[in-house]
Amino acid sequence: MAEESNVWKDVRELLEQIKEKVLSSTPSEIRTSESIDNLTLQIALPMYWRCVGLFRSVLILLDNNQPEEALILARSLFAESLRLMELDAAGTERAGILYGHYAQSLERNKWLLHKAKRWEVVDDITNQLRSIENQKGELETYRKRHGIGKSGKFSSEENAAIKLGRQKNLWTFELSHRMVHGELVSQMFRRRPVGSGGHAIYSYTNYTSDPKILAGVGEFAAESMTHALHATANIFGWTVSSELQELIKKLKRCITDS
Repeated sequence: MAEESNVWKDVRELLEQIKEKVLSSTPSEIRTSESIDNLTLQIALPMYWRCVGLFRSVLILLDNNQPEEALILARSLFAESLRLMELDAAGTERAGILYGHYAQSLERNKWLLHKAKRWEVVDDITNQLRSIENQKGELETYRKRHGIGKSGKFSSEENAAIKLGRQKNLWTFELSHRMVHGELVSQMFRRRPVGSGGHAIYSYTNYTSDPKILAGVGEFAAESMTHALHATANIFGWTVSSELQELIKKLKRCITDS
């Protein structure tokens, strides 16, 4: 059994190995093929690289004893990894989901532009609106080419997690959601009882007294990153080393046995 005071150190070493294995499994150049169209490249690939950026950022925050802030980013990583898994599993429905996601994003961008003008962030949005209309035209061409009748959409995080076998992560996702919105639970790792009925609030979490907090957030993020990689690899035809899954198993054992 690992010493509790050392669990974060052991977990951190494994997280670094997982990060390096993820990066080494990612090709430096992606090319289109008959099975990979431009919209898949425009949506799925940036989603994957966002996951990589979020995972790296989670590790930086954990290194600075900021598990609450790391969990906020890990929440986004979890949600994005579910979307990639859903695209991987969608089969012939993938084009409809991509189309629906892009179309909805364009409408939201238009809404943001109108708000920017209304709130006097910018004076003129003519060119930006014209660009959105041009993209909508290109998207309509994509829809016709792929014979898309009804546009699809991504499932909610809860439905996707249950459908894709990741329901055990939902509680952590809900906890992180509360932290995003600054509810009382967001202070749970920093609040300590002091004296008789008193409490102290710390600016960061001391890993020597709460090593499993840092380790648990790291595990949550690493699982999501691994799922994101495997889903993206399936979509684009990459090869992922089997060593990555072994590292995840080793990470889980390290935390369970501590």
